[in-house]
Amino acid sequence: MSPVPVAVTVPLEPELLAQIEAVDERIELLDASAPLEEAEVVLLGTQPRRLPDVLRDAVRANGSRVRWIHSIWAGAGEQVAAAELTREELERVAITTSAGVHATPLAEFALLGLLAFAKGLPRLLCAKADRRWDRYVMDELRDRTLLVLGVGSIGREVARLAGAFGMHTIGIKRTPGEVAHVDEVHPPERLRELLPHADAVVVTLPSTAATRWSTRRRSSRRSAWAGSGAPRSTSSPRSRCRPRARCGSFRTCCSRLTPRRARTTSSSGSSRSSATT
Repeated sequence: MSPVPVAVTVPLEPELLAQIEAVDERIELLDASAPLEEAEVVLLGTQPRRLPDVLRDAVRANGSRVRWIHSIWAGAGEQVAAAELTREELERVAITTSAGVHATPLAEFALLGLLAFAKGLPRLLCAKADRRWDRYVMDELRDRTLLVLGVGSIGREVARLAGAFGMHTIGIKRTPGEVAHVDEVHPPERLRELLPHADAVVVTLPSTAATRWSTRRRSSRRSAWAGSGAPRSTSSPRSRCRPRARCGSFRTCCSRLTPRRARTTSSSGSSRSSATT
């Protein structure tokens, strides 16, 4: 049997590379320095903005053996179109993507961000550095409004997890219609109108010409949790909390930033929780 040369441009651990080799005895992993055109199968990890050029070069190189290119990115369709491959080239080379596999990890990461702001993670990190544990009022995700830009597999999973926390979810979709786990679905034209009603925004859109109607262009309003839970600045010489030293990427953790609005007690008696940490 003839070997099938496979080029992997994604940094993978040895055990993962071994799993690829174990799929079929004909697979022959090429050295990372080998030209892509020497491979028949290419696992491509190139950033989307560079993907059109890489696709074009791999397919059109002299003596190219490439028959299958798989991109680890979900929204590669726009980049494939930008590569301007001919019909003959598209028929000769199969191009696939990893659409769908990112939904769970990215949705969980989005919820991590929401909880970090709602519970005041920047403040907690600074308190840990200062070894000071003061009582403060924590926010809740329940009854907050989440605006999800793009309700594909990732956006739907974000909405499902947010719903489990009691959030009201609004989705932005080019072709509005009923979407599982999303309470409301609206077209992009209503984004400016809906932004003021959102406590948080999660963007799950691929960066394409059709989706570059960003919140930055539509509104400059800050998120309800932009720095929520951050501690008051302290003049104590003992304070070890420094935005660039101990707080990592939470550069505003020692600034006094407050939520857009306070939660009020509902008729059922629920309210924001006060916690001693």
